[in-house]
Amino acid sequence: MRAEPRPWTREEVEKLKRLYPNPNFSIKDLEKEFGRSFRAIQAKALRLGLTRNGFNPEYVRKNDDRPVEEKVLDILKASKLPVSAEEIEEKVGVSNVEEVVNALRGKGYDIKEIHAKKPLYVLVRFADWSQEQYFRILGKIRTPCLLTADWHVGSRHFSELALKEMIKDVEEYNIKDVLIAGDLLQGLGVHRVELLDLSIPNITEQVNYAAKLLKQFPKDVRFHIIIGNHEEKLKGKHAVGYDALQSLSEKLDNVIYYGSVAKLQLDTDFTLLMVHFSGSPSYAVSYKIQRFYEQLIERPDILVAGHFHQLMVLPKPPRQLLIYPGTLQRENRYFLSKGWVAQVGWIILETYTPIQQNIIIRTPEVY
Repeated sequence: MRAEPRPWTREEVEKLKRLYPNPNFSIKDLEKEFGRSFRAIQAKALRLGLTRNGFNPEYVRKNDDRPVEEKVLDILKASKLPVSAEEIEEKVGVSNVEEVVNALRGKGYDIKEIHAKKPLYVLVRFADWSQEQYFRILGKIRTPCLLTADWHVGSRHFSELALKEMIKDVEEYNIKDVLIAGDLLQGLGVHRVELLDLSIPNITEQVNYAAKLLKQFPKDVRFHIIIGNHEEKLKGKHAVGYDALQSLSEKLDNVIYYGSVAKLQLDTDFTLLMVHFSGSPSYAVSYKIQRFYEQLIERPDILVAGHFHQLMVLPKPPRQLLIYPGTLQRENRYFLSKGWVAQVGWIILETYTPIQQNIIIRTPEVY
């Protein structure tokens, strides 16, 4: 019969808080101090939110004889933010980080790769070792920031004139973070009728055109992008396996591509979750985002959802916000066939505090 783990005393916990982050205490020192294995010590430290950012990588490489996969997994568990391949290589002493990550994925670990100038990795869901958090923070943003979605670059209804107005807002409000909640590209459409909307049928040309548009923004602006159902349809059917947004992120240093969903840290104390819905609009589009929010295991302070081409902010007391961030596509044949009209515009989140949220809803007159 397996013995129950020895419980931690309050005195041990306080000592762990002092010693674990201390770079002068090696792994062996910690094991000797607490009379426990390093794995047990590390598990407790992770639950307390402690990290060993100052530990000696060379010591770990020489003295930690565990499998490489375990070492990489521990690094991902210990970090509150995504970790670069270079950092993993330095700490573990391996050159095939992607292979190790794929092996861990094969065992069931949900490791997300974030495409930026250099790839970043983050362990997203980890209920196997802690129930404290469901979805990891993938990046940091700060106010003022601009929220948008559904540009549909490549559609003849994409409004470059509206984009120019957006760029003016970015400059006027000194915005450094622009969030695009999916469907940046038209792709080849999701429904057959959308083929009639195409102005750029070549996907590579759509990516290049989108890159050209993003270069019109100030150089210090960062774009935080997730995939929408149009890019998913492209990847899953029309150009199987080709991720157009990953290709875009490889062209521009200031584009960060998170995949299908992104939980971001807003300023220092708040969280923002960015998603993209799918399917037809219901009789009350506000119902879907509220229902989605209520079903979340961990509810963010701000939920931003693309797809419905609506421009709407729904307050959720005491301070939460549910946001549809508009579109830059004037019309959509499929939506029109369902009796739904696009709302061209975007949201500027100027400030966000527990007692005050300053929000600007922009509806440019020039379409």
